[in-house]
Amino acid sequence: MLLEIKNCNNIDKASIEIETGKLNIKYAINGTGKSTIAKAIAAFCNDDAQKKAELLPFKYRGDNNKKLPAISGLDEIKTIAIFNEDYISNYLFQPDDLLKGTFDVFIKSPEYDAHMREIQKLLQDVHDTFQKHEELDELIQVFEQFVNGCGKSSSNIAKSSSIVKGLKDGNKLANIPKGLESYKQYLHDEKIMLDG
Repeated sequence: MLLEIKNCNNIDKASIEIETGKLNIKYAINGTGKSTIAKAIAAFCNDDAQKKAELLPFKYRGDNNKKLPAISGLDEIKTIAIFNEDYISNYLFQPDDLLKGTFDVFIKSPEYDAHMREIQKLLQDVHDTFQKHEELDELIQVFEQFVNGCGKSSSNIAKSSSIVKGLKDGNKLANIPKGLESYKQYLHDEKIMLDG
Protein backbone atom coordinates (compact mmCIF):
# COMPACT_ATOMS: atom_id res chain seq x y z
CA MET A 1 0.00 0.00 0.00
CA LEU A 2 1.40 3.38 -1.00
CA LEU A 3 0.74 6.37 1.25
CA GLU A 4 1.04 9.93 -0.01
CA ILE A 5 1.82 12.46 2.75
CA LYS A 6 1.52 16.22 2.22
CA ASN A 7 2.13 19.31 4.38
CA CYS A 8 3.02 17.54 7.60
CA ASN A 9 5.60 19.44 9.68
CA ASN A 10 8.83 19.49 7.64
CA ILE A 11 7.41 17.25 4.88
CA ASP A 12 5.96 19.06 1.86
CA LYS A 13 5.34 15.85 -0.04
CA ALA A 14 6.44 12.26 0.49
CA SER A 15 5.40 8.72 -0.34
CA ILE A 16 5.93 5.64 1.78
CA GLU A 17 5.20 1.95 1.20
CA ILE A 18 3.35 0.12 4.01
CA GLU A 19 2.61 -3.60 4.14
CA THR A 20 -0.65 -4.26 5.98
CA GLY A 21 -0.79 -6.90 8.71
CA LYS A 22 2.98 -6.85 9.13
CA LEU A 23 5.56 -5.08 11.23
CA ASN A 24 6.88 -2.17 9.17
CA ILE A 25 10.27 -0.82 10.24
CA LYS A 26 11.38 2.52 8.85
CA TYR A 27 14.82 3.82 9.72
CA ALA A 28 16.82 6.90 8.73
CA ILE A 29 19.03 9.55 10.27
CA ASN A 30 17.56 12.01 12.81
CA GLY A 31 15.50 14.89 11.44
CA THR A 32 14.39 13.19 8.23
CA GLY A 33 10.72 12.96 9.29
CA LYS A 34 10.24 9.42 10.68
CA SER A 35 8.34 10.65 13.73
CA THR A 36 6.30 13.06 11.61
CA ILE A 37 5.23 10.24 9.28
CA ALA A 38 4.27 8.03 12.26
CA LYS A 39 2.31 10.89 13.90
CA ALA A 40 0.57 11.72 10.63
CA ILE A 41 -0.47 8.10 10.00
CA ALA A 42 -1.78 7.81 13.60
CA ALA A 43 -3.62 11.17 13.44
CA PHE A 44 -5.40 10.37 10.17
CA CYS A 45 -6.01 6.71 10.98
CA ASN A 46 -7.66 7.73 14.30
CA ASP A 47 -9.27 10.82 12.73
CA ASP A 48 -7.82 12.98 15.54
CA ALA A 49 -8.49 16.64 14.63
CA GLN A 50 -6.14 18.02 17.29
CA LYS A 51 -3.24 15.81 16.19
CA LYS A 52 -3.90 16.74 12.55
CA ALA A 53 -3.76 20.45 13.45
CA GLU A 54 -0.43 19.93 15.24
CA LEU A 55 1.06 18.63 11.96
CA LEU A 56 0.48 21.93 10.15
CA PRO A 57 3.88 23.24 8.94
CA PHE A 58 5.08 26.37 10.68
CA LYS A 59 5.34 28.24 7.39
CA TYR A 60 1.55 27.86 6.83
CA ARG A 61 0.46 29.03 10.27
CA GLY A 62 -1.41 32.31 10.10
CA ASP A 63 -1.85 31.93 6.31
CA ASN A 64 -5.47 32.21 5.17
CA ASN A 65 -4.67 30.04 2.14
CA LYS A 66 -2.73 27.53 4.19
CA LYS A 67 -2.18 24.07 2.87
CA LEU A 68 -3.59 21.56 5.34
CA PRO A 69 -1.87 18.30 6.28
CA ALA A 70 -3.17 15.36 4.24
CA ILE A 71 -2.58 11.63 3.70
CA SER A 72 -4.03 9.47 0.95
CA GLY A 73 -3.97 5.68 0.78
CA LEU A 74 -5.07 4.92 4.36
CA ASP A 75 -8.38 3.37 3.36
CA GLU A 76 -7.30 -0.19 4.21
CA ILE A 77 -5.88 0.70 7.65
CA LYS A 78 -8.36 0.57 10.54
CA THR A 79 -6.01 0.24 13.53
CA ILE A 80 -2.36 1.03 14.01
CA ALA A 81 0.30 0.54 16.71
CA ILE A 82 3.44 2.65 16.60
CA PHE A 83 6.61 1.64 18.43
CA ASN A 84 8.34 4.96 19.04
CA GLU A 85 9.78 6.99 21.93
CA ASP A 86 6.30 7.68 23.33
CA TYR A 87 5.54 3.96 23.36
CA ILE A 88 8.82 3.26 25.15
CA SER A 89 8.19 6.00 27.72
CA ASN A 90 4.55 5.14 28.36
CA TYR A 91 4.53 1.37 28.13
CA LEU A 92 7.97 -0.14 28.37
CA PHE A 93 10.38 1.52 30.77
CA GLN A 94 8.61 2.62 33.95
CA PRO A 95 10.13 4.39 37.00
CA ASP A 96 9.18 1.57 39.39
CA ASP A 97 8.95 -1.32 36.97
CA LEU A 98 11.00 -2.81 34.17
CA LEU A 99 8.00 -3.11 31.85
CA LYS A 100 4.46 -1.83 32.14
CA GLY A 101 2.21 -4.60 33.39
CA THR A 102 5.03 -6.97 34.40
CA PHE A 103 2.85 -8.23 37.24
CA ASP A 104 0.15 -9.33 34.78
CA VAL A 105 2.71 -10.71 32.33
CA PHE A 106 5.12 -12.58 34.61
CA ILE A 107 3.29 -13.22 37.91
CA LYS A 108 -0.50 -13.25 37.58
CA SER A 109 -1.71 -16.71 36.62
CA PRO A 110 -4.52 -19.11 37.55
CA GLU A 111 -2.21 -20.62 40.21
CA TYR A 112 -1.48 -17.17 41.62
CA ASP A 113 -5.20 -16.36 41.76
CA ALA A 114 -5.91 -19.68 43.53
CA HIS A 115 -3.21 -18.96 46.14
CA MET A 116 -4.55 -15.44 46.67
CA ARG A 117 -8.06 -16.81 47.23
CA GLU A 118 -6.64 -19.28 49.77
CA ILE A 119 -4.76 -16.50 51.58
CA GLN A 120 -7.91 -14.35 51.64
CA LYS A 121 -9.87 -17.24 53.16
CA LEU A 122 -7.23 -17.78 55.86
CA LEU A 123 -7.19 -14.06 56.68
CA GLN A 124 -10.99 -14.07 56.89
CA ASP A 125 -10.83 -17.07 59.28
CA VAL A 126 -8.35 -15.19 61.50
CA HIS A 127 -10.58 -12.11 61.41
CA ASP A 128 -13.64 -14.15 62.33
CA THR A 129 -11.72 -15.80 65.19
CA PHE A 130 -10.83 -12.43 66.67
CA GLN A 131 -14.36 -11.13 66.23
CA LYS A 132 -16.21 -14.13 67.75
CA HIS A 133 -13.86 -15.47 70.45
CA GLU A 134 -15.24 -14.91 73.99
CA GLU A 135 -12.06 -15.97 75.83
CA LEU A 136 -10.00 -13.61 73.67
CA ASP A 137 -12.43 -10.79 74.47
CA GLU A 138 -12.01 -11.51 78.20
CA LEU A 139 -8.21 -11.53 77.83
CA ILE A 140 -8.32 -8.18 76.01
CA GLN A 141 -10.47 -6.73 78.81
CA VAL A 142 -7.96 -7.98 81.42
CA PHE A 143 -5.11 -6.32 79.53
CA GLU A 144 -7.12 -3.11 79.25
CA GLN A 145 -7.69 -3.14 83.03
CA PHE A 146 -4.00 -3.80 83.58
CA VAL A 147 -3.02 -0.91 81.29
CA ASN A 148 -5.52 1.37 83.01
CA GLY A 149 -4.05 0.32 86.35
CA CYS A 150 -0.62 1.45 85.13
CA GLY A 151 -1.90 4.99 84.75
CA LYS A 152 -0.93 7.58 82.17
CA SER A 153 2.80 8.05 81.70
CA SER A 154 4.92 8.52 78.59
CA SER A 155 7.74 6.17 79.63
CA ASN A 156 7.12 4.40 82.98
CA ILE A 157 4.20 3.28 85.11
CA ALA A 158 2.60 6.36 86.65
CA LYS A 159 3.36 6.81 90.37
CA SER A 160 -0.30 7.55 91.03
CA SER A 161 -1.45 4.26 89.44
CA SER A 162 -3.20 1.48 91.34
CA ILE A 163 -0.32 -0.93 90.71
CA VAL A 164 2.35 1.39 92.14
CA LYS A 165 0.17 2.23 95.16
CA GLY A 166 -0.43 -1.45 95.79
CA LEU A 167 3.27 -2.37 95.57
CA LYS A 168 4.90 0.74 97.08
CA ASP A 169 5.68 -0.95 100.40
CA GLY A 170 7.17 -4.02 98.72
CA ASN A 171 6.13 -7.61 99.36
CA LYS A 172 2.78 -7.57 101.16
CA LEU A 173 3.59 -10.85 102.97
CA ALA A 174 6.74 -9.33 104.46
CA ASN A 175 5.20 -5.87 104.93
CA ILE A 176 1.64 -6.53 106.03
CA PRO A 177 -0.49 -3.43 105.49
CA LYS A 178 -1.95 -1.61 108.48
CA GLY A 179 -5.19 -3.06 109.64
CA LEU A 180 -4.33 -6.58 108.45
CA GLU A 181 -1.81 -7.44 111.18
CA SER A 182 -4.28 -9.86 112.82
CA TYR A 183 -4.03 -12.06 109.68
CA LYS A 184 -0.22 -12.35 109.94
CA GLN A 185 -0.36 -15.93 111.24
CA TYR A 186 -2.52 -17.02 108.32
CA LEU A 187 -0.42 -15.19 105.78
CA HIS A 188 2.85 -16.73 107.04
CA ASP A 189 1.64 -20.25 107.71
CA GLU A 190 2.78 -22.34 104.71
CA LYS A 191 0.40 -25.19 105.54
CA ILE A 192 -2.59 -22.83 105.49
CA MET A 193 -1.38 -21.22 102.29
CA LEU A 194 -0.92 -24.58 100.56
CA ASP A 195 -4.22 -26.03 101.82
CA GLY A 196 -6.17 -22.85 101.25
